[in-house]
Amino acid sequence: MPPMADGGSQRGLYGRSESPYNQKYMCTAYASGSSYGCGVSTTAGFAAFGFAGESVTSGRSPASNNALVAYTPSRSVIPPRGLWPLYPTCDQVVPHTRTMEDLFHVLNVIVADDDDAGNADFWRSQPYVSLPRASNIRPTDYLALADPNALRNKRIAVPRCFIGIAGAKPENACSSGVRALWDRARKDLEGLGAIVIETDFPLFGNYTKQDFPGQGMNVPNMPQQWAARERCDMIALSWDNFLRENGDKNIPNFTSVELDKIHPHIAPMDDPSQHTESQNQVRYEDMAAVVKSRGNSGLVDLPGCKDALQALEDMRKRDLEDWMTENKYDVVVFPTNGDIALADSDENYDSMVDALRDGVKYANGGRSLKHLGVPCITVPMGNLAEEKMPVGLSFCGRAYEDSTLLSYAYAYEVASKRRESPPLAPVLPSDKIASLTSNPPTPDMAAPKLKIASITVVNDDSDDSDIRVVNVAGTCHLASSSEASVNLEVFANGEPSPSVTWEGNNWVWKGRLSRSKIIDRYPALAKVPRDQFMVVFVAKGDNGRSAGSFTLID
Repeated sequence: MPPMADGGSQRGLYGRSESPYNQKYMCTAYASGSSYGCGVSTTAGFAAFGFAGESVTSGRSPASNNALVAYTPSRSVIPPRGLWPLYPTCDQVVPHTRTMEDLFHVLNVIVADDDDAGNADFWRSQPYVSLPRASNIRPTDYLALADPNALRNKRIAVPRCFIGIAGAKPENACSSGVRALWDRARKDLEGLGAIVIETDFPLFGNYTKQDFPGQGMNVPNMPQQWAARERCDMIALSWDNFLRENGDKNIPNFTSVELDKIHPHIAPMDDPSQHTESQNQVRYEDMAAVVKSRGNSGLVDLPGCKDALQALEDMRKRDLEDWMTENKYDVVVFPTNGDIALADSDENYDSMVDALRDGVKYANGGRSLKHLGVPCITVPMGNLAEEKMPVGLSFCGRAYEDSTLLSYAYAYEVASKRRESPPLAPVLPSDKIASLTSNPPTPDMAAPKLKIASITVVNDDSDDSDIRVVNVAGTCHLASSSEASVNLEVFANGEPSPSVTWEGNNWVWKGRLSRSKIIDRYPALAKVPRDQFMVVFVAKGDNGRSAGSFTLID
């Protein structure tokens, strides 16, 4: 993503992430999923967990397409300080993990009161709507929410519009493959003792109802000009605040930004005007004008802010929480998306049109859930039989009843076990580190001293291959013992390589690295590791300690 991300699966300075499940398809929804890199990194095992930022469905959608758990909390349960803002009324931090248990461990650390956040936490800094403190709604230990029986006798509301029921409104995509996964998930839920009821979804239906073409939201009692201010003035001031706090002397504020570089149109269809309601399009020039004339004004000083925030809260309470109470629903559950967008949707017009269907453009529920402050947990529901792509199952409910939702999602996840690892990021022998049963190393034992002294590279390309002849020299030894030995392994682009030659503590590695030339219709604007050869050196002493180093070769 570009550093100043403003939504969608746009390409950035370093290109874009591709699906580790099936590269024919996108790793997120087409117009929402700016944290898709976080999703791909987490599912592929590059990280144990990740932190997405969600303004519409940028956390839920990549979680669904990457078989991850995603927790979109109630407003500011997770402190958002440090998160790049987009829509301050919507923005939330969304952890990505591979299991619910992993999520509980992460939440034990990050859910806390942040009294020093100041304006970096819009919802806690505004004076118009009171929010409960995070410490008052979180459990002492999130692992205590791991209840496999949490769904027994619970009444689950399932919106008809998200499961392919003919005539259900609003119209929403639901492919036969997604429907098959839902039918199986329903059996799983009922097997856990839940009561599943197909129903309407007034919160979503009312929010998305259009009174005029291009309307992006329909919230009763919302000030008439608020949508325009929220999609221009509010973004402008929040971006300016962030850049001022960030303290980069090269970009000290929003007025120093080169506007045409915020959202580079790298691929032909990568243009928000093609897929965003006119009311929701971000207007950079107008934003710059807002900042230049801001004076000392802040977000809460914008005309209509108080009434707008109260209108958002009132709509959630009326159309979700009161509705759930009247119908005795415990939770709302639905497939996270209705279909999967093709990977060429930003370059092929027909693919883009297909990707702009409701339920594919955004994750199901769209902007309504974030804008109205609805908490949601997404867990893997399984992989589509034909596309071989994952789809998630979302659990939504009343604001600040997050712990209850987490227990429901845990019960489904541990019983169904629907997550499949990505085939393009398979388990490697090096992923597992064997523990020593006898004489385990202690911190006072010396680790190997590994140093790369020189690297020489000769380009020997052919017409169809990138080829490098590489010579690396260095030293390696255990400083505390002249008797202990060290083994040095070398991996070139992930593959074991011929061993090094030794002379005392000095070593030399020689290799001929080759790969097929990469043809990219839309090359990254900056150098990325994909376009280089990676050579990794791992030194292991016979005392159990180790050291490592790597180099990237152009």
